[in-house]
Amino acid sequence: MKTGHITHLTFWRFLAIALLACLSLGSVTVHAQNFTWLQNRWKPDQFIHIEHGAVQAGPIQPGWHSAQWVLEGVAGTTNVRIRNRWKSDQVLHIENGNLQAGQAQPGWWSAMWIIEGAAGGGFQRLRNRWKPDQYLHIEFGTLTSGPIQGGAWSSMWTFAQQAPVATAPVGNVAPPPPPVTVAPPPPPQQPRFEGRYNVVAAHSARCLDVEGAALANDVRLIQWRCQGSANQVFQLRWVGTGYHLIAEHSNKCVSISNVGMQDGQYAHQWDCLGNAQPNQLWQVQWLGQGKAQLTAVHSGKCLDVSGAQVGDRVKVQQWQCLGANQMNQVWHMQRL
Repeated sequence: MKTGHITHLTFWRFLAIALLACLSLGSVTVHAQNFTWLQNRWKPDQFIHIEHGAVQAGPIQPGWHSAQWVLEGVAGTTNVRIRNRWKSDQVLHIENGNLQAGQAQPGWWSAMWIIEGAAGGGFQRLRNRWKPDQYLHIEFGTLTSGPIQGGAWSSMWTFAQQAPVATAPVGNVAPPPPPVTVAPPPPPQQPRFEGRYNVVAAHSARCLDVEGAALANDVRLIQWRCQGSANQVFQLRWVGTGYHLIAEHSNKCVSISNVGMQDGQYAHQWDCLGNAQPNQLWQVQWLGQGKAQLTAVHSGKCLDVSGAQVGDRVKVQQWQCLGANQMNQVWHMQRL
């Protein structure tokens, strides 16, 4: 009887160890497959990524870890955090008003997202917990968060589990619906906000200005009293990966000098170098009533009037985005 008792215990210990080993192996397998690509329904070549620093949507290379995300469940809720694989301290949030990828405090509702199913099969919307009217979308050309129309395909995403390739679309989590039941996507459209603008600082009512109306490269941007001159007129032009802001008098692009990443790096004009030059690309976060924040794609920082000063000839620079109430980072876009 004693020998049989020992054998019985040994069997159950072996079984427990085997189960734990299986569970452990299973958890490793799930973790290894937990990365996903967030692919837009309206424009299937648009994936959310941070390859150039700031979060954006655009074409990607198959090997970019910067375009892979982990959807982490938030304990006690049905919400998720959206964490980047390449830079694991970067999560998507709207704590400062505009959409960013960066470090977040554990309790920030601004970094928590609700996954909502969308009509059509296999598509999801991502809605913010803190501000439930804020959805991730690309309706105006660049990735942003904000209110949406109910049927907007630009706010629908697939969570693709297979790596995208250059010549074929990425597979969806669920198969696409039959063609007879789903209308074809609308043709690509130019964003509605292209045009000629005076760009007026909200805190000072002064205009973005190329100093001295000079034509050369590396001439700095300042604020100056609005006077209707050509060096205060800028064309907002969509170039596929962001907006160019082009000084009308010189036909040069508003750029952040030296592709600098730090706060205080000054803005100047420079020859436009195409849609792959990230320090010349801008995201436009529309705030309503013609107001917007302009965010440098390469750094994720906002176009800012130094020190919130209200006088003439104050330097315009990039600075950490401090939210929609930081008025020296808010611009009235006055269409001409």
